[in-house]
Amino acid sequence: MLGFLGKQIIADVAVKVTADGKGGHAFEYSGTYAQRNGDLDFSKGEARKHTVKIDFAIADGSVDGIKFKPNGANGFWIVEKIHVGPKGCPEGPYKGDQFKSVTTVAGGKRLHVIDTNDDGKLYRYMLRFDLNGKTIVDDPDTTNGGPH
Repeated sequence: MLGFLGKQIIADVAVKVTADGKGGHAFEYSGTYAQRNGDLDFSKGEARKHTVKIDFAIADGSVDGIKFKPNGANGFWIVEKIHVGPKGCPEGPYKGDQFKSVTTVAGGKRLHVIDTNDDGKLYRYMLRFDLNGKTIVDDPDTTNGGPH
């Protein structure tokens, strides 16, 4: 679902987290700007011209008890892709001014992020979840639009 709020576009992104049968987890994403693997592209269409409020939601059918980390900044790590760590992933909470107001809401079932979406860069992000005392992670890419 896509909505407009002034010069801000709302991008709803559902993430379904399931057991993969090998002791790990599988992730499946859906939404207007989301590919099934979780890659987000805000460089095309109406999104490229606006700030984007990303509303991540844990989808129905996900493993019981999974929630985003209660501290939003700990639930959403992101780094410019050319600066990923040795494992190819973000290594800690975001430091910068491109992504703002990261908050966990709805009892951990939703995570909101404001992306100013104006630098045209490719980022690697990581969603971080709590499940039965363990941290579960997934790390897709996001592509920003250029200057507004």
